[in-house]
Amino acid sequence: MRKLIFICIILFSVLTIINSKEYKMKFDYSTELKRPIGFAAVPQSEFIKVKNLNALTVQLPGPLSSSELQLALETAKSIGLTLIGRAEGRSKFQTEENKIDFDKLKNIINKVFSGTGIASDPDFLGYYIIDEPCHKNKWDITLDEFRQFYEIVKAVDSNIKIMVNFGYLECMENFIMEDPFGGRITDIAAFTITPKKLRKFPNYIANENAIAEKLKDFDPDLQIIPLIAVYEYPAMGESLPTADWVREIGLKTLECNNFDGIMYYPWIPSYYMGDTIEDVADNPEYIKAFKDVFKIAIKKFGIKKKINRRRINYIENYLKLDFLDF
Repeated sequence: MRKLIFICIILFSVLTIINSKEYKMKFDYSTELKRPIGFAAVPQSEFIKVKNLNALTVQLPGPLSSSELQLALETAKSIGLTLIGRAEGRSKFQTEENKIDFDKLKNIINKVFSGTGIASDPDFLGYYIIDEPCHKNKWDITLDEFRQFYEIVKAVDSNIKIMVNFGYLECMENFIMEDPFGGRITDIAAFTITPKKLRKFPNYIANENAIAEKLKDFDPDLQIIPLIAVYEYPAMGESLPTADWVREIGLKTLECNNFDGIMYYPWIPSYYMGDTIEDVADNPEYIKAFKDVFKIAIKKFGIKKKINRRRINYIENYLKLDFLDF
């Protein structure tokens, strides 16, 4: 009996310590994880419709001023959505040689984020800045320049989660393999999945998953987001993907273990597109397809609690007991 009382006193003391504010600061018990699950190129007027499709995230279609971005974030949060912002287009911070104009880039980021709490808001998931850096008609960037880009953005606000759409993850792999441990170039690496790519490369999604695994070996905190194309491209003879395709490719993507969310794009069209998601958002077949995919995505990626086992292990080791069976 005396031994049991002694053990109970020790257990109570340990629990008091690990539940203290100081201990929690050192050994955080849980971290809220929010992943991008939703649609890209969504205007604020359509946020509610996106929410009704069971999405959790909207990515803006274009750049906004600091105050406009803050308003968009508050609007998204008010209906339970997270937000990804969009920077100015490349023409605003690019030289004639397709290099990054670092002064212009810093000025753009400063205007949006300096003196605000936007980037530190847990519902602001990222800022999409560079598109297809390996596209020969868009960019000519070296690895050193890419790392300088990353450092300049972070110098404005270290909380900004930088997003780059590489098109193919092989693009990022080629950059990183030049010097794998020399520093980051992005926080979020996106890649696109299109009907054309899947026709040309039947194992495309599996191959991207394999590359994602390699990239995470060098940077375990890197988020990798697939962007699934749902648009008509009349000039190329590409019709709008069917609702069945939307569901099939979404579910196939969710089977992979190295992606950190799922986004469909675009809600509204670019200049070369015909019909897009906005044109089928009221179609019952597409509604069901999107809801089916997001239901599984939320189950897999949704807001979770990441348990820190160090708290439990601390007790087990301290008492030399099987705590979970005690």
